[in-house]
Amino acid sequence: MRILLLLFFTFLTFSFNAHARLLEQQTSVQCLEAARAGYISPDSCVDPIDPPQTVYCFPQPSTLNAATTRTNFYYAAGSCTIRILPLTCNSGYTLKNANTPNAACVEQLTLTFCSTQPSTLNSTATQIYLYEPGNCTIKHMPTACASGYTLQNANTPNAACVEAITACTTQPSTSHATAVRTNFYYSAGNCTINSLPTTCESGYALQNANTPSAACSLNICSPQPDQSYKSGTNTHLYTGMGAPCLLHEVIGCQSGYTLTSEAPHLKHCVSSSCPAGQYKSGDTCLTCAAGTYSAAGASSCSACPTGQTSAAGASSCSAITCGAGKYLSGSSCLDCTAGAYSTATSNTCSACPTGQTSAAGASSCSAITCPAGKYLSGSSCLFCDAGYKVNTAQTGCDKIMCATQPSTANVATDKSDVYYSGGACWLNKVPLTCNTGFNLVDPNTYKAACIAVSNCSTQPSTANSTATSSNFYYAAGNCKIITLPTACKTGYSLTQAGTDKAACAKLPNCSTQPSTANSTKTTDTYYSESGRCWILKLPTECKTGYSVQNANTPAAACLKIGSCNPQPLTANSTKVATDDFFVNNCWVTDPYPTECAVGYTLKDPKSDKTRCEKTPNCSTQPVLTGSSKTAENVYDAAGKCWLVETPIECAKEYSLEDKGTSKARCQKAPDCKIRPSVANAAEKETNVYYEKDNCMLPELPKKCHKGFELKYAGTDKARCEEVKTCRRSSTKNVKTFKDDFFYEKKKCLIEKLPTACDDGYTLKYEETDRATCMKERSH
Repeated sequence: MRILLLLFFTFLTFSFNAHARLLEQQTSVQCLEAARAGYISPDSCVDPIDPPQTVYCFPQPSTLNAATTRTNFYYAAGSCTIRILPLTCNSGYTLKNANTPNAACVEQLTLTFCSTQPSTLNSTATQIYLYEPGNCTIKHMPTACASGYTLQNANTPNAACVEAITACTTQPSTSHATAVRTNFYYSAGNCTINSLPTTCESGYALQNANTPSAACSLNICSPQPDQSYKSGTNTHLYTGMGAPCLLHEVIGCQSGYTLTSEAPHLKHCVSSSCPAGQYKSGDTCLTCAAGTYSAAGASSCSACPTGQTSAAGASSCSAITCGAGKYLSGSSCLDCTAGAYSTATSNTCSACPTGQTSAAGASSCSAITCPAGKYLSGSSCLFCDAGYKVNTAQTGCDKIMCATQPSTANVATDKSDVYYSGGACWLNKVPLTCNTGFNLVDPNTYKAACIAVSNCSTQPSTANSTATSSNFYYAAGNCKIITLPTACKTGYSLTQAGTDKAACAKLPNCSTQPSTANSTKTTDTYYSESGRCWILKLPTECKTGYSVQNANTPAAACLKIGSCNPQPLTANSTKVATDDFFVNNCWVTDPYPTECAVGYTLKDPKSDKTRCEKTPNCSTQPVLTGSSKTAENVYDAAGKCWLVETPIECAKEYSLEDKGTSKARCQKAPDCKIRPSVANAAEKETNVYYEKDNCMLPELPKKCHKGFELKYAGTDKARCEEVKTCRRSSTKNVKTFKDDFFYEKKKCLIEKLPTACDDGYTLKYEETDRATCMKERSH
């Protein structure tokens, strides 16, 4: 009976352990699949049967200025995992390169808004968006539409929510998709895709993206084996590269070739000798690069001679023929420069003939056609000089003759072939002098003529003039002025100069006139220094006690003489008088003090030396020892004297006594009645001022020994208290420990912290209370 019971319990124990192992295996496999898809961290899978080989993307996105993030995002395009992916950004920042390893929140500097902005009609959500193709900002980019509407031209200035189109006849498969986009407008078919796959599970790649044929297809393994010289292949799912993928494995070779013993995705057929155009490298035949060649059985490739080339895998080289418009430089074909050409059979460039030209890379030259207004000179198109125009054949320039030529009547002498700049044309003959009784008008123009003249009926006035000219031809009246004023006396200005009404007119009166107050004598005069105007009454002599200031100017005035210098000082006064008075043969004109501020005494009242003088310094001065801040020149009202320097603030361990008097001082605070404990203190401070109780702490713990934590720091109750012990780390399969390790995160002491593991085990969760030696995966 006992034997039967023993067998029964043994069976139950075995069944329970087997069930637990099966459950553990299922949990590990599920954890593996989730980690490979990028939904959780690989560290969450504890000792799995087949731990995941997570490949983290490089680079990783920046989370600086990110408002929200997503962790462990599988980036299908790179078959890698992004640890922390920014989703939205803080105010003033815009998300660039979303859902990629280059995602980042960039600062919106100077915003340049796009000239075309999207419509937000029928949209349910919008965002500010940096439109990179236009280097501008979209204020309100619609991101979602109301029911019955579809977003078109997403992420462009033409984005809009349009009425939903009929669903596409063909709809994509969402099998193996990890994310889909709903109601996608397919512009090529003018229809709506109900559910469009956008990202795929690990091991699957998105094919025909953004079309009704979009699907998540199993990845084709990369690399695939070299299929050269194969005699048979086997297509199957291959997991040796991480996620499953389709592999076309080479399983047999042609005669004369053998199969390498590499991994299935690298196996290929090699020959003992390589054909022409290849070379031997170990057991592999590699193709010669372009520009090189090899014979059969060669161990290396040879470079083609200068002027020759070859395609990849060539057994020989051939001469380089550059073709029309190019020339040979070494082994390279370059374009002929502008103004040169080459034919299809020539590898050199020739200069275009005179009068012809070409663009860069031309095979022939063409005659130069100059634009209107230019003529051909050699191979250049030039403008004509001023006074010339291009001839009909555009081969040179002809003179432009003025349409109207000067009159030659009554001309005594003339000059031929004169350029008239005013009309940009040429004059055949221009009169220089006229016959007697005639006057030359408009010389050097097409209006030049010799005109008979008579005296003007109205003649100018020469009154107040200082210079004149005789027999002046007045063109406007076609007459002669007998005497013409040309300069005027001081105080007069020439008006209507060069006409029959020319005259010397008196200049205006000055807008500012001198003051005649306190003057005894005045005169009128012309003020020419800067005003060019007349002063009607200019003071020249003043009453007794006054003198002329700013003489001979509009600012002239009789002012009091001998103003005292210096004038009384009003500094530190509380009351002043403003009446002028004469003293010591000078005038006091500034305000003078009559009463002084506290701490000052009135000296020499009502004189040019009247002032408020500072009272003397106190005979006894304050003690400055222990002060942290002082003030200078403080008045002691009680002693009616000045303090040169006095304390106004004291150091922490001192208190201020008798402030503002000659007895002011900083008195040191007494020792505190309650003193902190310095037991188990690794570092301590001495003589610390405790502001709360206005006393000194002789010793204060600053830092505690390992295993102790500082409590009530900076107070009279400060002490080092022993910290709690963390839960024990696993000691299984541990090679070495670190004793009494303080775990900062939980503020506790780990008595034995694993630091290294036995062979075949890896240390996980280092320097934490979860530190564990986990078995390494066997490959």
